[in-house]
Amino acid sequence: MSDVTILHNRNCSTSRFATEAAASAGVASDVVEYLKQPLDAAALADLLDKLEDPPTDLVRRDAFFTQSGLTDADVQTREQIIAIIQEKQKAFS
Repeated sequence: MSDVTILHNRNCSTSRFATEAAASAGVASDVVEYLKQPLDAAALADLLDKLEDPPTDLVRRDAFFTQSGLTDADVQTREQIIAIIQEKQKAFS
């Protein structure tokens, strides 16, 4: 197991850049294609615990957010965010 895990989306240019940058720097990394291998609730909670920012700051308020009928009130707690991520993962699988 390496020290770095990249949650990767092949369709995301930033994600592709991260994997390429790690490889170029010689950094061993585990690459998890999260759209194919969704994180379970425990893994999502563990990830949120490792981050410095409040979980709500990590939620992208974009067109998908609005089209999904979400509001800021829906993403205030880590439990809400985990539940929403899991719900959206089911929609994409």
